Amino acid sequence: MFRFSSRLAFAMLSLAICVFGIKTLNAQNAAPTSLQVIHNASDPAAASVGVWVGLPPAQAGGQPTFLNAVPTFPFRTATPALTGLGAAVPSLAAAVGVPLTVNVTAPAAMSATPAIASFSPVALRNGANIVIANGVVTPANFAANPEGRATAFTLSTLVDSTNVPADRVRLVVFHGCTDAPRVEVFARGVGVLGTFSFREAFVVDVPSNDYSLDIRLPGTTTVVASFSAPLRTLNLVGQRVVVSASGFLNPAANRNGAAFGLLAVVNSTAATPTVTMLPAIATSVRMTNSDNGLSLQSVAPNPSTEQVTVRFTAQESGMVEMTVVNMLGATALRLPVEYRSAGKHDIAVNVSSLETGTYQLLITQNNRRVALPMVIVR
Repeated sequence: MFRFSSRLAFAMLSLAICVFGIKTLNAQNAAPTSLQVIHNASDPAAASVGVWVGLPPAQAGGQPTFLNAVPTFPFRTATPALTGLGAAVPSLAAAVGVPLTVNVTAPAAMSATPAIASFSPVALRNGANIVIANGVVTPANFAANPEGRATAFTLSTLVDSTNVPADRVRLVVFHGCTDAPRVEVFARGVGVLGTFSFREAFVVDVPSNDYSLDIRLPGTTTVVASFSAPLRTLNLVGQRVVVSASGFLNPAANRNGAAFGLLAVVNSTAATPTVTMLPAIATSVRMTNSDNGLSLQSVAPNPSTEQVTVRFTAQESGMVEMTVVNMLGATALRLPVEYRSAGKHDIAVNVSSLETGTYQLLITQNNRRVALPMVIVR
């Protein structure tokens, strides 16, 4: 699992041969050589495995010396970003380009053999090597990929060769959901961060803010699922976060595997890395000033400096939430949630705390959402 060759053979119940790409991410400063392995294979048959790393033999024809790298590796877990493998390999930087062997075994196996699968030669590259296990062991037992892409269990390697800017969070986003089509990741109030198909990835450096993310069909407002990405709340500035689409859109058609979600792994050298599922939130609706009985007529004056009057009409009574988000999708102002009767409303909002810039004023009621742009000048 350390920058595997472009052709890998991997099996749990049967052998599958797949080709995967290595994506190198560009930036200015060289990142230290490290290895992080993420188990994102949703097949229940691959719920847990063991991983062994074999060092080159001392002489031709000899056998590798194996290290028990990950004795028990459950689904939706990750190793830390390792810079060494103990006394035998204290520095992964010194092992760049060295041919290694990787054996995958049953979990908690006492030795590297018998192996479920063996990969050789395997070599690290300079930078952060991120290896993601994905796919299903026996594709015939699962729903086909909507784009006809191969879904057999394999390992995909991303190589991030640069340091994360000190004032940003780097999102390395990987599509690991076998039954999902090509999708785009849309940050509310910001725009599309990237578009990708199964086993593709993209990278984006963003300010350390709290975001709401919609997984949408490209070029449409059709939302597959929505999630909260609280980068500021989690204090992730200056860190790399690997976000993987995980699970199945339709578990019932995929042997009742895990449901779709976004698995987030923080690039950490700690003994136990931060691994979490991003919280799911209510599916967003189209950013418009009218939505099936809820309409936002005006925000005035606009531009404004101290106070605006928000005029909206609700055809139903219910709790109303009003927020202001900046162009990066971060919440800049949140008003108390209040009950509003059906009818027209004029609400005064103090915006004196907002800095100069362009914002979106959002109103949400009964899972409907409307928005209008608002400009603040000082």
